[in-house]
Amino acid sequence: MLTTLLVCKKPSIFKQVKDCLIRYGNTTILEAETVDVALQIVKEIHVDLVIAAEQLGAMSGIEFINNLIHVNALINTALVSGLPPEDFHYETEGLGILKQLPVKPQESDIEDLLQKIEEIANLLISPQGKEVTV
Repeated sequence: MLTTLLVCKKPSIFKQVKDCLIRYGNTTILEAETVDVALQIVKEIHVDLVIAAEQLGAMSGIEFINNLIHVNALINTALVSGLPPEDFHYETEGLGILKQLPVKPQESDIEDLLQKIEEIANLLISPQGKEVTV
């Protein structure tokens, strides 16, 4: 079961993302409209994936993820961003962001993200089928 936290000031912006996650079927979806609520959720419960909007009120999505990794450095993240890929890479280097999502993420973008999460999960399972603790 995948627990995904959507962080966006206006949840309607992530409607298509949420719909795709629901169709995926193996996920619990949590939502936070503020950075403070999102960070509190991550402190209190295990979250596998955080998808953040480009702008979160007075804080950018990049700033939020920078704060988030101080709470949980191993959390998988994706960030909506309109930056060209090279600029995005430069601006987010060292933050461990798994995927840049376009300003209007499509189902294929979310499917690609979920595939990456699955690949990571498979890497954490030993050949004997036991989960590897890190």
